[in-house]
Amino acid sequence: MQTSFHRSYLMGRNVSLARKVQSLATRRNFRAAVLLHGCGVYDGTEVTEGNALLVALSKQKAQVQCFAPDRDQMHVVNHLTGEEETNPRNVMAESARIARGNVKPLDELKSGDFDALFIPGGFGAAKNLSDFGVKGGDMAVKDDVVGVVKDFHAAQKYMGLCCIAPVIAAKVLGTASGGPGTTLTMGGKGSEAEWPHQGAIDAAASFGNSMVETDVDGVVVDAANRIVTAPAYMKGTASSAEVYDSVKQMVDTVSQHLRESPGSSLSLPISILVTVEIEPDRIDDFKKALSVNAVKSRLEEGCYRFDVLQDRENPNKFTFYEVYEDSAAIDAHKQTKHYDGWAQLKASGAVVSQSVQKWRGLFFGF
Repeated sequence: MQTSFHRSYLMGRNVSLARKVQSLATRRNFRAAVLLHGCGVYDGTEVTEGNALLVALSKQKAQVQCFAPDRDQMHVVNHLTGEEETNPRNVMAESARIARGNVKPLDELKSGDFDALFIPGGFGAAKNLSDFGVKGGDMAVKDDVVGVVKDFHAAQKYMGLCCIAPVIAAKVLGTASGGPGTTLTMGGKGSEAEWPHQGAIDAAASFGNSMVETDVDGVVVDAANRIVTAPAYMKGTASSAEVYDSVKQMVDTVSQHLRESPGSSLSLPISILVTVEIEPDRIDDFKKALSVNAVKSRLEEGCYRFDVLQDRENPNKFTFYEVYEDSAAIDAHKQTKHYDGWAQLKASGAVVSQSVQKWRGLFFGF
């Protein structure tokens, strides 16, 4: 026979469960805009970096759309001889080689349609998106590119830039241009063979930014400006595998920060495994406290599961399996009266030992 408490609990649980199912259903993979700038290291997008970026985004199950300026390249370089050619090439048409034709004009790129912007390296960033490759510290960024960077920055969207591409963010957002100043990496300094473009670091610093020197396996996160940068082929001696890993680390870092943002529809549930051993003479007190804690926790908006398991071989040992929507839901749980009951039980000396592990829910259901 159901008591009024049980009926109330079941009705509340059903409503709460429906909300939680809806919450999970609305979660999605992040939307990534990729700004390409030609095809080929000397006059466009560095092909290894461009491909590594698309592969890394694919591994993250991101929804990807490539963009490029619809204008002629600054110039065209024969990648076999290194000589300049006379026939013009369109940046967008060349970028389509990397994007398998799926590229849109840059003027259609809006921050409201995406969660993050990525710009791979290659001299196209210094020739077709800006003129850094010609003017160095006196560079200017193309107006349409300035607009995109400022749009994503104002919207507090993440940006991932690798190789020489961070110089664009450095110029647009540096204090010398009236921006907040950023913290970036474009690799390190040393021999010209290892770091052939190390002068770009000083140029970016002169625009009013903090530059962090790293090896090819480093990544720098500017949390305040939501910018993630990685060296990639700024290291001239880097292998293709090292460049892929550098770009992937940049993508994975952006993805992680997106999913960990409070209230994000991209975040994955957080699972907690708590293992405790209880004093034998306090088992009844423990079960009483946990029956309240578990039942009421399940009614919390951000709690997806709260199960209490008893070890079959050691009856004094228990495991809690808890799943929460995000870190904010965990914080909210710890402010409740039913959690306080558990905290008081621990404070009274009922718990012999406790261990806590946190996991991310990948394949999760009720």
